[in-house]
Amino acid sequence: MHGLTNRLPFVEDGGREYLFGVVTADDDRNLVYKGRWALDRAQERAAFEEFIDSVFDRMRRFPDLHIYHFGTYEPGAIKRLMLRYATREEDVDRLLRGEFFIDLHSITKRSVRASVEEYSLKEMEKFCDYTRKVGLRDANQARHFIEHQLELSTSPALTDEACGLVEGYNEDDCRATERLRHWLEGLRAKLVASGTEVPRPAAKDTSPSDEVNAHQRRVVALFDALTQGLPAEPRDRNPEQAARWLLAHALDWHRREEKVKWWEFFRMKDLSEEDLYDEKSAVAGLSLRQRMPKMSPRERAPIDQYHYPSQECSIRKGDTLYTLDEEKFGEVVAADPIDRTFDVKKPLKLDGFHATSVFSHSRYRTDEQSESILRLADWIVVNGIEGPGNYRAARDLLLRNSPRLVAGQSLSKRANETVV
Repeated sequence: MHGLTNRLPFVEDGGREYLFGVVTADDDRNLVYKGRWALDRAQERAAFEEFIDSVFDRMRRFPDLHIYHFGTYEPGAIKRLMLRYATREEDVDRLLRGEFFIDLHSITKRSVRASVEEYSLKEMEKFCDYTRKVGLRDANQARHFIEHQLELSTSPALTDEACGLVEGYNEDDCRATERLRHWLEGLRAKLVASGTEVPRPAAKDTSPSDEVNAHQRRVVALFDALTQGLPAEPRDRNPEQAARWLLAHALDWHRREEKVKWWEFFRMKDLSEEDLYDEKSAVAGLSLRQRMPKMSPRERAPIDQYHYPSQECSIRKGDTLYTLDEEKFGEVVAADPIDRTFDVKKPLKLDGFHATSVFSHSRYRTDEQSESILRLADWIVVNGIEGPGNYRAARDLLLRNSPRLVAGQSLSKRANETVV
């Protein structure tokens, strides 16, 4: 699979991925482009699910499949859609765990020294001999027209000409990405032929833990029960349907939020030290300044103070630091953003080791909060969301009902109360 390109206008909350474009090889190894438009939420979800399903259908035929893209937009869009619609979550997790997404922009920057001002796809096309069919100026005008229609009209009037230009440009992006991959493979083949070893990354285990499997089966069953028969568009739902939709999407909220943190963790650890200079939650160019006194006489863990060169840094006291090889470097026990230093309480095994770049990552367990939402959903599936019974306050909150107060009480302040 060679390429996934989406475009995101500012439509509603979070925008919309209104065009999915993919180039694949058929049985005769000819490249075939397929584009699918999504002009509303229902179509966007269907297009996303169709793409993920098609990936796994091809994976059954080609177990070594990879999804090639240029830049970080495409995997980010897949993650956003998974979180937005709470669908195909385990499939997307499997793709991420197995590192099936291959960013050719990152690979090109790290492996090729080219005579270009920037390593953009358009600049690299001259090296891999690709000529676009749709010009940038025409494509931009058509794209702006389409995005304005989607933004300003509930019934967008899209012309065949504009759609054809945008889809043609999308196809150019996909085919240029495939051509770049082919060119990079050619460079690798020459190195291997000359005796240079260029190993490919080992396959990753994509299977989830038994605990995650059991949790997901419970969530999926509850989600299906709560959302059965609900309209796709929010404006078409009555208050009870809106409450069921909200609860269904809150079932796995804590785990989805934790996923976002881990996605960021793995993104950071894959960056180069040079890239970390531009990350606020990381620092590069670290140097040891001095060994600090221990916090108590019985404390064994070493505390080292590090200085970093001028860069934007949000690391503060209490943060947990990691190195680029995923090793926990220690806890920040003091930080001085003016002097550009922080003191790190390190594990004993890292005494004497001084990293030159680190990033922060924090995780908070939310098992109890997550379980409480699942208990509420179990009760509502059996008993309904309205009427007497347990969890009345939580159900009223979902339904946006006013609080139920003891007779004679009011939310307004009493006349004799004084505000100071």
